[in-house]
Amino acid sequence: MMIRQFGQIVGSPSFKSFKSHHTLIQYPKGDWFWKCTFVGLLYSTYPFFRVDDGDNDDAMLQNAHTRSKATVYQISSFRYNTLLSTLQENCRIMTTSCDADADSIERPKRAAVIPLQATRIRRVLHKFKILSLPTPRALMLSDPLFSYADLRRGLKQRSKDENALRALQAEAMTARQSEDQEKIQHIFDKISSIAFGKGVTPQQREDFLAKYGCTGWTIDNLNYIVDLAFQRGIIEIGAGNGQWARAIRDHHEYILKTKVKDSIIQRFGKKSDFIVPYDNMSSLPLSPKIYHQYTKPAHDHFHPNVIHSTSHVDDARRMTNRGRVLLLVYPSPGPMALETVKAYVDIYPKGNDTVIYCGEGIGGANANNEFFEYFLNCEDTNAGDEEYRYRWCVLEVMDVLPAYGGKGYEKMFVLQRVKEKK
Repeated sequence: MMIRQFGQIVGSPSFKSFKSHHTLIQYPKGDWFWKCTFVGLLYSTYPFFRVDDGDNDDAMLQNAHTRSKATVYQISSFRYNTLLSTLQENCRIMTTSCDADADSIERPKRAAVIPLQATRIRRVLHKFKILSLPTPRALMLSDPLFSYADLRRGLKQRSKDENALRALQAEAMTARQSEDQEKIQHIFDKISSIAFGKGVTPQQREDFLAKYGCTGWTIDNLNYIVDLAFQRGIIEIGAGNGQWARAIRDHHEYILKTKVKDSIIQRFGKKSDFIVPYDNMSSLPLSPKIYHQYTKPAHDHFHPNVIHSTSHVDDARRMTNRGRVLLLVYPSPGPMALETVKAYVDIYPKGNDTVIYCGEGIGGANANNEFFEYFLNCEDTNAGDEEYRYRWCVLEVMDVLPAYGGKGYEKMFVLQRVKEKK
């Protein structure tokens, strides 16, 4: 099994296509043991290493064995220095002319490389929880990105909770008609336990909504978002009261004040709003009559300049928002999220290429199935470019702060649209 997988790695085109600053390593003739050892060490120390296993594993293994007599491989220099001490007695290092003038070589940017799809073997191992799927990776229709184990278990539990709430309706009506306060409180506690989680009171849930909105963020989420969009800015559609926008804005200002030394970058950062939030205020989880601008939660957690929107499509198409990263946090069920993403991409295909989606996956509380299928399609046919085709890739998947009671199953998905020649 192990040698079989080594054969797939060694014989694959992707193994020989690492084009960053490289060193050539030539193995002694017929030394298959050290070949396997070297590749195994490389695979274990380079977590993003992926291969295209193709459809004929035996043919690929035979191809690798045939080439093993005298084969020169190119590898990335990212971590190969840690392997040289182990392999120097069995591998001969050949310095090329590129090494002498390495500083003058303009290396390709990492973002320009189109990630490979997860291999069939890795997807099988992922199902058995042996390996995680690599990121970044190109998406395909069979990718389980939006159908993860926590969500599947959560949806089953949610269905049971809904049935339990229906069963309590008759009991609640009886308690109300009896006007027995003890019975009413007992039913109320049972409903709260089912809806919000065991031991979670409605007030605790309301406090969470006031600080975070429908789903919470972590400092890791904020760091990643600000770093990703630092030179671009962010547009958030469906921002609600703007809790995420407020946290991102404050974190961006903190980075500018404490970690950015270049005064030019500081001035540029203050030139315009780093994040621009929009919402039509029709589906706010908290009543604006209670949580108005003069309340403490609004002062501490709400964004002060959420723009009142009349059309999420028009907001995504604004000229001033071109080139920004699109942020969607817990979008409402239905077509709104998909319409927003399509409008965002269509108005500026070359620059509007990054979407951060925070919410549940397929079958959950957000968007619709067409929204997720849009990202999983192998080719974006709406690009209007005859020479290139566009595909969506996942750059990162991160956990968010779970709501009290564990009734939410959201994650943060970072998706980017890349192009490749047809």
